[in-house]
Amino acid sequence: MPQSTNFVRVPKNRIGVIIGPKGSTKRELEKSLQCKLDVDSDTGEVFITPNEDLNDPVLVIKSAEVIKGIGRGFTPQQAQKLLHNDFYLEIIQIRQLVGTSPNAIRRLRSRLIGTNGKTRKTIEEYTKISMVILGNTISLIGLYTSLVDAKEAINRLAKGANHSSVYTWLEERRKERLRTEDDPTWDSSALDTISIEEMDDIMRKEKLKEDLDLEEEFDKLIEEEKT
Repeated sequence: MPQSTNFVRVPKNRIGVIIGPKGSTKRELEKSLQCKLDVDSDTGEVFITPNEDLNDPVLVIKSAEVIKGIGRGFTPQQAQKLLHNDFYLEIIQIRQLVGTSPNAIRRLRSRLIGTNGKTRKTIEEYTKISMVILGNTISLIGLYTSLVDAKEAINRLAKGANHSSVYTWLEERRKERLRTEDDPTWDSSALDTISIEEMDDIMRKEKLKEDLDLEEEFDKLIEEEKT
């Protein structure tokens, strides 16, 4: 097929991840994406030129998605899941969920990450997606049906639902999927990574953190009213 160079702009601090030690990651990406990557470290632009013998035009589009995924904070291994037909990249602007208030954005970021990253990890475990919170964006990689559930969990947290209720909803969704024998989303052998005791512990810690956060927010509001 004729060569048609595409380009993706990524944050400059992610260029090193794309290149890797002595260019090793870049060479691996070029091999799996069947393309040539020209990286401009000054602008953050990555030019993608498909190999002359590439006969799959869809791979050209997927290559751009892989580079975009790395730019949003995923590892090259996670981003290359996008080469599979059923995997998609979703980028959510936090301001679309809670508005432009810096405090609201920080609060949602904190709620989504959780204590020691527990909330993010729990959403990943139950939906089998990969999730990165970078700057003012939430990026997800996964199967379509998994992305739907992950986004619903995020929306619930953005609207103020407590963590324990979201975890309960995720558990119910997991059970629904397990009852669907022909659902390809789930690998049942991988669903036991979080035990009931661990989930209870997560819920207790997140509830305590939520109470502390609410107290802190209340104290800030009082101070603001005084001034």
